[in-house]
Amino acid sequence: MTFSPEYVSENEIWLASVNKIPAGYYSFKQDAEDLWLENLWVLPEYMGQGIGRQLFEHTLEKSRLRGAFVLKIEADPNAHSFYEKMGAQKTGEHPYELDGQMRILPIMEIDL
Repeated sequence: MTFSPEYVSENEIWLASVNKIPAGYYSFKQDAEDLWLENLWVLPEYMGQGIGRQLFEHTLEKSRLRGAFVLKIEADPNAHSFYEKMGAQKTGEHPYELDGQMRILPIMEIDL
């Protein structure tokens, strides 16, 4: 994934590293009404080491400091169970088409 300089200047992004090597990151996106966890990714070779949990807990802390009461997540279907383990609940779905196939992303929320 690559981000434009505009994306970086307009959104809050945090990086996790292991021995100074990037291992994962997350970013927020604020719309008119809500704070969204826009990205939370951990490189496959670092999965299962607690990095995703640490990033998510950091996300919650930073969300509270921003004054948010709820954090919204448009989750990758493969990450749905991770967010449930973290305490988020599914509140809806976002269907869309990708490469000619329908895909449904769960919309989740966690109270802060």
